Amino acid sequence: MKKIVLALTTFFVVLCIVACNKTTTVTCPSCQAQNSDDVKFCFNCGTSLQSIKENYTSGNQNNISGNGNIGAGENSENNNQENLNNKISNAKDFLNSIKSDSTITLYGGEINFENLSGISNSFVEKSDVDDGYIIKNIDNLIIVGNESTIKKTSLSFENCNNITINGLNFDNSVYGDEIYLYEFSFANCSNVNVSRCSFYNAECAIDLFECNKVFIDKNSFNSVFDAVFIWFSEANVTDCNFNNCNRVFGCCESVVNIKKCDMKEINDFYLITDFASGYMSDKIYNESNICIENCNLTNSKLLSFFAKQVKDAEQYIHGSLNFKNCKFSNNIYCYGEINTENYIDCTFDNNQKGVDFLWDFTGWEYDEVVMEELEASGLNVVVEYVYNDIETDCLYPVGTIVSQSECGILSKNSTVKLTVSKAAITIEEIDIEINSVGGVEPDITFINNTDKQIAYIRFTIKFYDRMGYPAYCKYEDTHTQNLKVTGPVNPGERDTIYWEPVMYHNATAVAQPIKTEVTFTDGTKQIITHTGRYWYTGSYYGGELH
Repeated sequence: MKKIVLALTTFFVVLCIVACNKTTTVTCPSCQAQNSDDVKFCFNCGTSLQSIKENYTSGNQNNISGNGNIGAGENSENNNQENLNNKISNAKDFLNSIKSDSTITLYGGEINFENLSGISNSFVEKSDVDDGYIIKNIDNLIIVGNESTIKKTSLSFENCNNITINGLNFDNSVYGDEIYLYEFSFANCSNVNVSRCSFYNAECAIDLFECNKVFIDKNSFNSVFDAVFIWFSEANVTDCNFNNCNRVFGCCESVVNIKKCDMKEINDFYLITDFASGYMSDKIYNESNICIENCNLTNSKLLSFFAKQVKDAEQYIHGSLNFKNCKFSNNIYCYGEINTENYIDCTFDNNQKGVDFLWDFTGWEYDEVVMEELEASGLNVVVEYVYNDIETDCLYPVGTIVSQSECGILSKNSTVKLTVSKAAITIEEIDIEINSVGGVEPDITFINNTDKQIAYIRFTIKFYDRMGYPAYCKYEDTHTQNLKVTGPVNPGERDTIYWEPVMYHNATAVAQPIKTEVTFTDGTKQIITHTGRYWYTGSYYGGELH
């Protein structure tokens, strides 16, 4: 009898275990992880699962897979007809399809929003700031991008709940010539998941304002000025790659958890900045609500990412950030030391102190201000002169920096190469003599500023009378003359060339160089456009030239 009771007990225990293991699970549409049916968000990536379960329990059971799982949109073999009808390939249909309790699946390829018209959706409106679109008051929306590339727009969500965006690419940088876009922005939203999206060449990729339960997962950010801005929000960032960004995070009174992210070639003052305490009040930066765990920072140049250091009332620190199990390798920093209690179980390899931020002087005049700045930097500076066409002063020509090899935060042994375009010659003086018959006999003193030999120089000169009006030659209806010098003129050589009468006007008193064309013996040329300087005789009345 005891054996029969024991057998029955065992049978019922096994039956109960089997029954328990038959519970329905939910397949995450973003990462395909299996979740128990009593959770609202994916345990792996944080995607909202509520809308999928509601779709299932309301009787739409075409999403149930053969093993009892709730399917994941287009990844299930048994998509319902509504989802198939929402599979779209153009921007107009995309915007018109946006509504609550829906899944929008894109075919892939390019979704271009330029010159878009015919949008008839009360949940979507055009932005006044740029050519973007604002999506308002939506609940339970899933957008499956299938690696589609969004062009010519930004997408803003306001007052939305349970928004999942998966697999979209963005390659927007400039609208018109000046307006930069937030690729994605969310305001007053909750339960937001952005996953497996890529952002390239943007001013700011993701912007959050007063949002909660935001999950930014498995995204890539490349050549983005500011990757993620988080304002008065709660956000989790996991498994993201940041490459060649200016700044990774800008935070403002937010709670941010950053895990398993790779950050490479970041170039800015800060890795993460809390704007509120630095700019919206008189406090120093307070980053104590920002936690970074299991992240890597490599090949980056930042003023500081180590211990506390204050300079000139500015806070070059991350003294309150909480780093745990992070790796720092091959980075350059200027302030602080690797000895702070905020870096728990972190490793440091080949990080070195560098030189403070060096500005990019491309387009500047190569004058004393720039030279003093470069000398003060302590860097090795090499200047290479080129002789492109240039506009400059005759007497004190200043070169223009046309390129600079390095800028930003540099290692102490760095060499900075400047390519400077300067005038090949300096006109030091123009003298005017008038002979007995009114012939104008000029002479020009100049110097070869280059390391090259000059074959020919052609000066274009305008002549004016004692009252500053054009001195027209009495034999030719012109007051402009081209005066040619035949070389060779060696590097660094100073010379004075005299001309017999070049025109006839007995009241000539002013010579103004307009243009100088220099031909080198190697066949290259430079045209120098002069900027208004002129020489005059003692008979000149003065005042402006007419």
